[in-house]
Amino acid sequence: MSRILAGAAAVAALLLAAGGCAPPVLTVRHTFGPDLPIPRGAARVALADFTVTDGPADEYGPLLGQAVAERLQVGGPYTVVAEGPADLAVGAEVSIAAQDIETTRTVRRWKPEARCMETIEVPALVRTASVRATFEVRQADGERLAAAEVPATYRSTQDPRTRGPLGLDRGDDPANIPPADTIVRELLASCADRFVEMLRPREATVRISLRPAPGADAAKGLEAARRGKYEAAAEHFREALRSAPASADLLFNLGAVLEADGRFPDALAAYEQAVHAAEEDVAAAEGAARARRALAWPR
Repeated sequence: MSRILAGAAAVAALLLAAGGCAPPVLTVRHTFGPDLPIPRGAARVALADFTVTDGPADEYGPLLGQAVAERLQVGGPYTVVAEGPADLAVGAEVSIAAQDIETTRTVRRWKPEARCMETIEVPALVRTASVRATFEVRQADGERLAAAEVPATYRSTQDPRTRGPLGLDRGDDPANIPPADTIVRELLASCADRFVEMLRPREATVRISLRPAPGADAAKGLEAARRGKYEAAAEHFREALRSAPASADLLFNLGAVLEADGRFPDALAAYEQAVHAAEEDVAAAEGAARARRALAWPR
């Protein structure tokens, strides 16, 4: 029995030792720029034309413009101005399509007075709608910065509301399907949400798992990274690379600690070298992409 306990204790000790030597995981917080190429510091936004080029109801264009303005005003760096100088102007052309497919279907229901089931024909409806908004962003001098096409679609058979509160109603019951005007307004709001998100800087938290690598300098680099000493870790990894300059793992670790330290040009170079050192290094390629994006929107 004592030998079994001693063996179990030895295994536990080995597992604890292995866990303690596991490479650290770095948590890096970034502020990335907008998805669209908006100049840093642009804050005042004027609304240009929002027009319906294909579809019903001219009022839907201004409605989309109002939705964009309301969302830009909620937090973030932008202020919508009605007059005076502006850094950016945004507008859109909108196409709208809606269609109703009206049919009937056979259903069985209980007939209380006859105390039996009866078969009847009832009306059925499938309502579809689509909105495609092509947004355009221009500088104050009229130069075009970016365009973004944002589609949104609706099909009544996929709308949980048509199934009733308990999900037991017919999805094609005309009485349960929202009016076409309501649907189009909801799709326009969805397009406005997605477009404004493209204009906003975004916060991102990334967890980067460093990689085991042989050698005393690599071990020192991992330990320094574990303690948050990123500058020291970078020096240890560079020293380790003197003996193994083509090590993708060491290059990746170097890129990671440089990224965590906010040294994005050097991090990009290290990540790119890691990509070249390995035939396929997805994590290094993702690190390079983050570094490029961070460089495009400096702190």
